[in-house]
Amino acid sequence: MEKELDRRHSRQEFFTEQEVWLVLENVVSACTFFEQHKIYHGDIRPINILLTNEGIIKIADNGIVQSDKNGYLKSLTTGEQTYLSPQLLSSLARRDTKPSHNVVKSDVFALGITLL
Repeated sequence: MEKELDRRHSRQEFFTEQEVWLVLENVVSACTFFEQHKIYHGDIRPINILLTNEGIIKIADNGIVQSDKNGYLKSLTTGEQTYLSPQLLSSLARRDTKPSHNVVKSDVFALGITLL
């Protein structure tokens, strides 16, 4: 998704409303599946949303398999830019190694920022 965003940005092209709704529907569907199965992604952002040549949306990242690879810990340990909720940003400022926050709400926040 990030490559497609960069490509369109360089050409001054925009996603159609239909394309935005398709991405939103697919990512929300995946996030709903995660939540129903008590899975926390922890690093939703454009680089982790894959768009196949066939137009299929997939969510990737090690954060869903390895909890030490989530977006918060990436930001804390490497300074990598991730889409953190306000609660996680506060924890990051304090350098908390185990922040207290609602993981589902943090994923929803990251999804919202991604769609902006």
